[in-house]
Amino acid sequence: MSSRSLRRAAAHRALKAAQKAARKAPVLQPAAVAAEETVAAETVAEETIADEVVPTPESAGSCQPEAPTSAAQLAANRANSLKSTGPRTPDGKAKVSLNAVKSGLTGRTVVLPSDDAALYQAHLLAFEKICTPVGHLEAYLTQTLADTQWRLERLHALELALFSKGRQEFSDLFEQQDATNNSMIDLHTASVYEKQFRNFHLQESRLFRRYQLSWAELMALQKARLAEKQAALESAAEAYLLAKHRNQPFELAQNGFEFSKQVFLNFLAGLPHARREELLEKALAKAASYAADAAEVFRAAA
Repeated sequence: MSSRSLRRAAAHRALKAAQKAARKAPVLQPAAVAAEETVAAETVAEETIADEVVPTPESAGSCQPEAPTSAAQLAANRANSLKSTGPRTPDGKAKVSLNAVKSGLTGRTVVLPSDDAALYQAHLLAFEKICTPVGHLEAYLTQTLADTQWRLERLHALELALFSKGRQEFSDLFEQQDATNNSMIDLHTASVYEKQFRNFHLQESRLFRRYQLSWAELMALQKARLAEKQAALESAAEAYLLAKHRNQPFELAQNGFEFSKQVFLNFLAGLPHARREELLEKALAKAASYAADAAEVFRAAA
């Protein structure tokens, strides 16, 4: 007998002995109850573990390896694979990439084959002229704004096209072709194509929300950049006015400023006289503070 059979037989004998003792005793003691429950639990646990670990003949037979593929079948598979390699030319790959494009309102495709590429380019240049992006992130947000606006305009065109289709499709339902009947046809079209119009409105809300978020982020970036540039120009003006007050030469690059000389001169030309005096006083105060700190450090070192 196997070890598993011996354990099960011993557990079965212990369980029968406990049941026999329970029949003889008028009241089953708690210890006997606990022993019976323990023996029963161990028996169930052993059977469960054995069922999980030891495979049955049926399950062992189901894991037999499959028959190897014949050489003729392998050759046929290779020949079939060569016939389905997909498009190879750039034009063919471009067409296949648009297979899943339906309305062009979502996804990466912005300019559809039916769109005017020159018109889109002019549309993008108009956004760049308005937003005047500086840096990669501002350029990306400007592109996002232009693409989102392009999709919103396409969405409006799709709505008009669907109403036009309804006037052609349901014109026979109404006898007279006047303004009232046209409104009735539009109402009927909106009812028949309710799902499509609801999807249009949902996409419009999403696109408009994306436009608002992109615009807000772009404005925040540009505001921070302009504030930083303004602070740098004022620092340069302080250094320049201080050097001029002391009859000393001044160079932007040597003082750590990266903007061009023309930009700096334009900034100086736009400064009111009172603001120049404020910047000079601020520069003199900073210079006096630096001198006092240097003298203190020199005395401490001495």
